[in-house]
Amino acid sequence: MTKLLLALSAGSLALTGATALVAQERSPMVKRDADGDGAITRAEMQAHGAAMFARIDATGDGRIDAADRAARRAERFARMDRDGNGEITSEEMEASRAERRAKRADRREQMFARLDTDRSGGISQAEMEAARTPRGERAEDTGADTSKRGQRMGRRGGGGGHMM
Repeated sequence: MTKLLLALSAGSLALTGATALVAQERSPMVKRDADGDGAITRAEMQAHGAAMFARIDATGDGRIDAADRAARRAERFARMDRDGNGEITSEEMEASRAERRAKRADRREQMFARLDTDRSGGISQAEMEAARTPRGERAEDTGADTSKRGQRMGRRGGGGGHMM
């Protein structure tokens, strides 16, 4: 019974940490808040929207249509077809998968490093709580300027991202 309880406790702790890592990694606030002040201005939101549109508009014609989807598929195929012979071998496909896995692992390591603020090699409960605290509230705790705090568009990326 004690072993089961201990295993369940360890599992729930691991899930809590992983959930926090994923939530912060995918936070729209981090991507849109260009100057990192905890507030998203109209200019930052418009710049983010323009960058996203430009990324999706593969043909560069100012419209998103079937031609853009076809161009993106062709780009993905060309990246996977490393020898350029017009066919993807199983080795090329596995190399592409390995590359994507390595990128995800790098992002996870970067996220862990951001959470491990004391560089102890582990994330304490205090570090997890600090990561959950919105940046504007952390700025108040440190005495930083919070005059733009009213412009924030929701906690943890809530507001602007949900309008799209």
